[in-house]
Amino acid sequence: TKGVKVSDRQKVEEISRDIYQSWRENTSVLRAWRDYNPGIYSMVSYHQMGMFPLKNYQGGIYKDYDLVNPDRIKEYYLSRSRACFSCPVACYQTFAVTDGPYAGTLGEGLYAPGLLYGVLIGVTDLSFMMKLAALSDQYGVDEMEIASLNAWLMDCYEARILTAKDLD
Repeated sequence: TKGVKVSDRQKVEEISRDIYQSWRENTSVLRAWRDYNPGIYSMVSYHQMGMFPLKNYQGGIYKDYDLVNPDRIKEYYLSRSRACFSCPVACYQTFAVTDGPYAGTLGEGLYAPGLLYGVLIGVTDLSFMMKLAALSDQYGVDEMEIASLNAWLMDCYEARILTAKDLD
């Protein structure tokens, strides 16, 4: 209700116009973002270029890509994506896990569980990734931050820098 103070309003408006213009000119990217979500769709490029942040950046080729690719993740979407106010991308997803040990898990947002909770920590179980994404949202924890922290802790544990006692 109090508005947002911007130090250089003209610059923000100029950048916004440039972004909107690029979306108008490149509708295939906009369509892919709507269908999959920008974070999830980036997995396609990472796969093609062999630059996944696999297990805390220990490698770039993800041999299990087919288990977590965007089309598999899309199977969990409940409906068409929604948009934030005044955004043409409409990449906000609602998802559900309908079977298995995490059945009943519901979430929304879904930035990039395949990338963050899959590739980064070496998990291939999509329903588990969805559960982690839902828990992140439930507890108000940023998916990118917690996934990176988990990957780093796992790396430290595997390198015997941390022990089970350290992690309690």
